[in-house]
Amino acid sequence: MKKQLLLVTISLLFSLSVYCQQISLVSDINPGSGPGNPHHLTEYNESIYYVAFNGIHTKLYKTDSNGETTFIGPEENPNGVVWYLTKFNNQFFFMYDDGVHGYELWTSDGTPEGTVLFQDIRPGALGSQPEKFTVCNGLLFFYASTDLGSQRLYVTDGTIDGTQMLGNQLSIPFSETQHYIVLNNKIYFQGNSGSGYGMWTSDGTQQGTMLVKQGLIGSSGGTYAVMNNKFYFQSGDNTTGNELWVSDGTDEGTYMLKDINTFSFGSEPDKFFTDGNLVYFQASDGIAGRELWATDGTSDGTIMLKDLYEGAQSGQPNGFINLNNTTYFFGNNGSGIAMFQTNGTPESTLEITAIPACNIVQYSMVFENKIYFYAEDILGTLYSSNGTAEETTIINEANTYSSTSGYGFGLLNFNNELYLPSFFGDNGNELCKLNNSQIGVSEINVKNSIKVYPNPASENINIQLDQALSNYSIQINDASNRTLRRFENLNGSNFSIDNLGLSQGIYILTLYSSNIKFETK
Repeated sequence: MKKQLLLVTISLLFSLSVYCQQISLVSDINPGSGPGNPHHLTEYNESIYYVAFNGIHTKLYKTDSNGETTFIGPEENPNGVVWYLTKFNNQFFFMYDDGVHGYELWTSDGTPEGTVLFQDIRPGALGSQPEKFTVCNGLLFFYASTDLGSQRLYVTDGTIDGTQMLGNQLSIPFSETQHYIVLNNKIYFQGNSGSGYGMWTSDGTQQGTMLVKQGLIGSSGGTYAVMNNKFYFQSGDNTTGNELWVSDGTDEGTYMLKDINTFSFGSEPDKFFTDGNLVYFQASDGIAGRELWATDGTSDGTIMLKDLYEGAQSGQPNGFINLNNTTYFFGNNGSGIAMFQTNGTPESTLEITAIPACNIVQYSMVFENKIYFYAEDILGTLYSSNGTAEETTIINEANTYSSTSGYGFGLLNFNNELYLPSFFGDNGNELCKLNNSQIGVSEINVKNSIKVYPNPASENINIQLDQALSNYSIQINDASNRTLRRFENLNGSNFSIDNLGLSQGIYILTLYSSNIKFETK
């Protein structure tokens, strides 16, 4: 007996709604045309906390789900600047100069009265200048300067008694990243206790803070990636230059994975990203420029996937993101910046569409099954994309650019809405959000416009439209709204799906065309 895929018959009338995405102002911290430049957007206690400039100081603010904005502080020093806002253990930690203690470690519980100096690590006007806040294994690591030396490793559990310096070695992140490398509940960093640089580790205790490998140094790269209990990063020596290294956290498990550039001094790998199966990065082999490479964790499995900008020039792939098991990125194809996709093979590495007048794309994120990214150009333009050329569109021009730098200009998904720093009308760059606005509604007789048969079905179904469409998509979801099948870039008025391979149940079939959606069961 054949299994039946129960597809309920189509209702007589459905609404066709056309939606567009628009930017609206949420909070104007710096009234007028001056920019508030909100950054480090962080969700906490059903509100958004962020750092912004009001025209005089750059301090901590809160905006709740109703759009009400509150100044949090600190009150001390009217010209003060909050740096490196980090959420940890139901508190915020940051660096701040109150005009008395120098740059020191401050904390906030999200209220003005709970925003205070946490610890004066280095008494006096110089301050300890705490940076590189890294959350690992229920602890917050950072470095701070003392009278004994600069950039010493500290850790806190969020209490004064639980805050201590770990050893007396210089402790800086590898590759000048914004945070320490985290692997298996430990951090890894460059250390120097007086006998030269090496790779160090710490689990947050004195006895667990130790040298792992002598002589290993970092370099000018800015990223790393963790895959299969190993981290991949750039390091070098006076023989090969800066090359691709890998470590499992042990001396013997830390080594150069591949000397990519054998023609000159160092391939300078950077912009590491992993989809869980491969690590992608940019590097130069000495013949091509800085192009797209990938590794499976072996030397033989480390290959150049594509020479985006053919010849000695550099494609400089950047802004990596994964959507629906495909990795997307941006690079220079010789004519300008374009969006690309890859599944980890040269054959699957394809150009999708050009991004006009763009200098670089460094930041991207996924929201509601789309990629949102900033094209850093004269205006700073926000785009969205579902991974196709047809649906890679401009949302708003004249945004501030967003980057992967420590300034923290990024997007935030808060209550299923996208918040971002953006210019709005005559206002400067302020806290805004993205709205899905309904711009047109009409009713059609769906029964006469789209037919699905047989219904119920077994293994095959047919979709017939009363008029031909171009560049439409069909998606099949189950009753819990999980996407099971999706067919892209369809044309014409008829489409058949064979060998469905679905178990008995109710399924929802949705047809998308030019932002118009038909849905049936």
